[in-house]
Amino acid sequence: MRRFSIFFLFLIISVSVLSQNKKTQAVMPAVKDTLRVSIKLQARFQGDSIVLRWGLNNAFAWRKLNETGYNIERLELDASNKPEASFKRLNNTPLKPWSEDEWKRKSSSSDNYAMVASKALYGKTFVVSAGGTTKNGKNPDNSVNTLSQAASGEEQRFILAMMSGSFSQTAANGLAMRFTDKSINKNTKYIYRVFAASTSPMFRTDTALFIIETKKVFSVAPVQDLAVYEGDKLISLRWRDMEHFAGYYIERSMDGKTFARLSNNPYIQFASQKNSIDDQFTYNDTIPVNYKKYYYRIKGISIFSETSEPSDIITAQGRDRTPPVQPFIYKADYKGNNTAIIDWAPYTSSPDLKGFFVSRGQDIKGPFNVLHDKILPPTTRNFTDNKVIEGGLNYYVLTAVDTAGNIVTSLPRYVVTPDNIAPVKPTGLSGKIDMKGAVKLSWHQGKENDIEGYRIYRANAKDQTYNPISSTIPDTLFQDTITLNTLTKHIYYKIVAVDRNKNNSPYSDILELKRPDIVPPVAPVIDDFKSGDKSMEIHWVCSSSEDVVNQILYRRTKDQEWKVIAQLAQKINVYRDTLVARNNWYEYSLEAVDDAGLHSDRSFPLNVKVYDSGKRPVVQNFNVVKSPDGKSLQLSWQYSEKGDYWFIIYRSVNGIDMMTYKNLKSDQHTFTDNNLTRGSYQYSIKAVYKDGGESQIKNSVPVNFVPLEK
Repeated sequence: MRRFSIFFLFLIISVSVLSQNKKTQAVMPAVKDTLRVSIKLQARFQGDSIVLRWGLNNAFAWRKLNETGYNIERLELDASNKPEASFKRLNNTPLKPWSEDEWKRKSSSSDNYAMVASKALYGKTFVVSAGGTTKNGKNPDNSVNTLSQAASGEEQRFILAMMSGSFSQTAANGLAMRFTDKSINKNTKYIYRVFAASTSPMFRTDTALFIIETKKVFSVAPVQDLAVYEGDKLISLRWRDMEHFAGYYIERSMDGKTFARLSNNPYIQFASQKNSIDDQFTYNDTIPVNYKKYYYRIKGISIFSETSEPSDIITAQGRDRTPPVQPFIYKADYKGNNTAIIDWAPYTSSPDLKGFFVSRGQDIKGPFNVLHDKILPPTTRNFTDNKVIEGGLNYYVLTAVDTAGNIVTSLPRYVVTPDNIAPVKPTGLSGKIDMKGAVKLSWHQGKENDIEGYRIYRANAKDQTYNPISSTIPDTLFQDTITLNTLTKHIYYKIVAVDRNKNNSPYSDILELKRPDIVPPVAPVIDDFKSGDKSMEIHWVCSSSEDVVNQILYRRTKDQEWKVIAQLAQKINVYRDTLVARNNWYEYSLEAVDDAGLHSDRSFPLNVKVYDSGKRPVVQNFNVVKSPDGKSLQLSWQYSEKGDYWFIIYRSVNGIDMMTYKNLKSDQHTFTDNNLTRGSYQYSIKAVYKDGGESQIKNSVPVNFVPLEK
């Protein structure tokens, strides 16, 4: 949380870091490393001058720098933000606090803050009397006087010197923490820096920088967001410290026109005293009577000793916030027929008691519903409820109300009623069993308000006696443990609901759970095969396990990994593999998988070779036609098989036996025969493979050829 000014942040740090010391001379703090001291600088453009204000964060360094002094330098920037060649020193000699004689000559006896600053520097003994009082003669809770009690010795001198510099320009000048630069030009940008006039081996001081432009005269904004809380003979003002004022003047008026300060001294507040909201301040004004209107406004005091314009005026009055005496329900009896009498006698009424409200709820924590429309008179001491929930939960509370609207509620009182109604049958029973035998059950919570809990029952067969395995549990979850090494494949559960009067519901529907299977199935056995030139047919005996749900068929070639080639239903016992090559050896193996996902061992592998019959596909669409010019015969065919093969063309002339005529490459699918004379020609073709395989011979239709006459 931010402090109310940058200087006060340093003050609080100083109080917590430095040891208490009542001597007037400065004592060097015990530090292992060089102490780091910060100078913080702010500036204001005031039309004809720029005023600088700075402060420190360390009491010991403050005392030492008072001896060596400060230097102030300035750097001017042109319209394009180009700086001068170097910084210009504004003080001829280091700026140091005034001497005692200068304090006497330059400060007024009426300036209490200048007097405090002078004593902080030179007083042999340093005691600040509680001279400031509020208008009603009481010391303010937060003021410079109270602050003087927050620390003693050197820290007190340092804190009050910093504070005095904020509340008095004379004090700030005398402390060498304020400087006015009148050698300025308007509409110009300056960079100021303040630093220690000499270095010290005991601490290191940072240089403070501030950039300011002489265009608009700075004006202090008034206090914002003033709000109020109206308490009992107490008015609490609250506002946000948007400007980080050093202090405030709280002003009050009886008529909204003439305002007077509530204290001669400014009101200050440390961060630990603030509201939990960042930067929110609180001031409490005690007033003599309630319901009398007051007017308030606040003025802020900046660290340049400027007093802001007043905030918006806010009106407030004290209000009665004291509730009546808390009532107590002495009796709460059920009389039957849904009727209960609530009695709170004796009860001592306060003069401003307005009356009572009786409320009922179904839980000791509420919510509670008021049972009547009009408030009960203040003399009433009992109430009859004719709508009691028999067998349910009936909690009653009594609320006393005064004429100011303050309320106080009694502790809840429970009314016991007869209950012969059992809860309804539980629903939603479900569960699962893991591989270690842990059973997790769950069910729906019943809608009855008086359910105490549930009891769980278990059996190994649906028609056996169910035994209780739990006490009454106030939850809808239950965990059980069972054995898995048993021939019983299922376990059965049911539950009952129990209310607070021990009425038991009917049993829930039975839940059947299957025990997890931890035994894998028996492996299938391959018992036969049939090899073709394009396929391999495998036969086997299926697994004898009853819980098998599917089978996995594997295949591999020599020195290769097993690959799944088929997922089969549990009763299939034959498979024809068509993705094989002739003259290749293959191994086959099977696995069975049960309904628990357990796999059997693989069957003993079958090692077989695919048979090669030597038959190859027949050449298709073999045609013979005359050429357009009539001088030759043109042959064409189709053959899409892959492999290492060639074509053989056979020819028969005038019915004489077929003779080998041409050998053609596998990529050739046409042939032109020019070696012709008059006669009848018939052709045949077949594919011949390098591995010895051949296709059947394909014959063409005979074609009569008559050469064209020249």
